[in-house]
Amino acid sequence: MKKKVYIALIGGQTYPVYLGYADCCADEVILIHSEATKEEAERISAELSEKVKFLQFDPVDVEKIFKEAKLIANNLNDDCSYIVNITGGTKPWSVALYSCFNGFSNVKLIYVDQNNHIYDLSTMKSYLANIELDMDLLFRLNNTKANAIAFCEYTQEDVVCLGRIKALRYHSFDAFNLLSVLDKSSMNKVDSQNTGTMSFSTNKVSAQIDWNKELNVLKVKLVDNKGKVMEDRLKSPHVFNMFFSTGWFEFEVAKILSEWKYAKEIRLNATFPYINNSIKNEIDIIVNISYEKSVIYWK
Repeated sequence: MKKKVYIALIGGQTYPVYLGYADCCADEVILIHSEATKEEAERISAELSEKVKFLQFDPVDVEKIFKEAKLIANNLNDDCSYIVNITGGTKPWSVALYSCFNGFSNVKLIYVDQNNHIYDLSTMKSYLANIELDMDLLFRLNNTKANAIAFCEYTQEDVVCLGRIKALRYHSFDAFNLLSVLDKSSMNKVDSQNTGTMSFSTNKVSAQIDWNKELNVLKVKLVDNKGKVMEDRLKSPHVFNMFFSTGWFEFEVAKILSEWKYAKEIRLNATFPYINNSIKNEIDIIVNISYEKSVIYWK
């Protein structure tokens, strides 16, 4: 069997490059990059187990680009087969590689579109890449640092706790919201203290909460507008994530999505560190689905 060599042009998008690599099962990889996309090439290389060769091209000088492309084409080995991915890089790169490599019997020129279809530019036929990439790999390829909770980490205790949180909410929406939707100062207190207590009241309802993070316990007391009291002791691994800031609703939506046949992987409460590790943004639910490998964001 001929050795399979994968050649790819590296631009700002790393995903189409990796998808083409994963689809062809190469024995050797050549990544063509510019000075500006060297980091992306190295990031892709870090995910590969095969031998990787780096080639740096000028991004815009057409004469230099064609010279380098012809040099590679003239040194193709008849004992190897080549898959050349022209999706990334600059337009002159794509034109040069297509011009120089088209017509070789042992070369397959490909283009990967945004829906994960791989086009064979020699036959003008396409197919859907049957590749499943986990979310951590996608984050690394995009150089995205995200902190999130995997849905699979939630337990039956969390499911039971969800039902009890909904019962508390149903007892008195107003009293429940006094505790579950806290102002910044109160939420900082919960975040910074392992144990504590807080109480709130209006002229109609009142609420009290005690917490113990080491035990994963919340003690909740609600008094509705008729003076009726409801108390509960909530305990589960993710009770804090669910009780505060409508996390219970996000978990319930994630449970529904988990039954969807296309849902491959679900993450909740994803935060993305920014300058000085401050949180730049938060995405409540991210779903990686197997159909055309799309990602759904719930914000």
